[in-house]
Amino acid sequence: MADTSLLEDALRETVPLNKARGNFLAKFLVALLQVKTVNLSEIANVFAGRAHSASHYKRIQRFLRFFELPYGVIALALVRLLPLSAPYVLTMDRTNWQLGQTPLNLLVLGIAYRGVAVPILWTVLEKKGNSNTQERKALVSEFVALCGAHKVAYLAGDREFIGKEWFRWLKTNRIDFRIRVRENTQVTNGRGQLVPAWKLFRSQRTGTPLVMASARRCWGLDLYFSGVRLASGEYVVVVAPQAAPCALADYARRWEIEVCQSQPIKMTWCPLRSLRRT
Repeated sequence: MADTSLLEDALRETVPLNKARGNFLAKFLVALLQVKTVNLSEIANVFAGRAHSASHYKRIQRFLRFFELPYGVIALALVRLLPLSAPYVLTMDRTNWQLGQTPLNLLVLGIAYRGVAVPILWTVLEKKGNSNTQERKALVSEFVALCGAHKVAYLAGDREFIGKEWFRWLKTNRIDFRIRVRENTQVTNGRGQLVPAWKLFRSQRTGTPLVMASARRCWGLDLYFSGVRLASGEYVVVVAPQAAPCALADYARRWEIEVCQSQPIKMTWCPLRSLRRT
């Protein structure tokens, strides 16, 4: 097994652990990454130390049964272990998993890093379908409480994460965002008339983005619109709370993450691959 001393030091800076538990947790995490599964027998087989696999297995069981880390401590440790400096690009997404016979509907807040979203905070929605404004606010508020709003570059999200009260709350709390809206969203044009958002960009050539220089009214809020028409004829329309010349490029980081997560390769290294994603 690889040397875990650097990981131990990093963990102890964030997680309240004594030396023995810090050493164990570091070895456990390295083993988890090596076997790429949450199967404890496989983890025990590669665990460092002189003891037999059966002894490692029992030790891992005891650790998981009796040692409990506060949710916030785990999130803060994940942030600090990332080789990335603030401010962070946050991503909001929702994903469905099947744990045995139990369906899990997860709302996840991640940090964009090299084309993937590293999950930092999440909540299990006790329902099917989309999240609501209160659930989103609670998740972002947790991150702000842990790290501070000043460490958020912007929040990127897809068309599921829209709404008047949600956008108003983000603006009020000075959290920048790049969120895609539906192309039929009603927004004022240059004459102050309400039109579907796609009409703001219909004169543009396919693949040529347009950034609105001034704010437009939408849901009673002043928002800045950017958009582009794809070769398929579909429009990508992104809103921001303030002038954002690179809004589409910023949002594209979230789109890149979405594309990556849809590829089978993502599941080959995911420690939760024994769960079934739907």
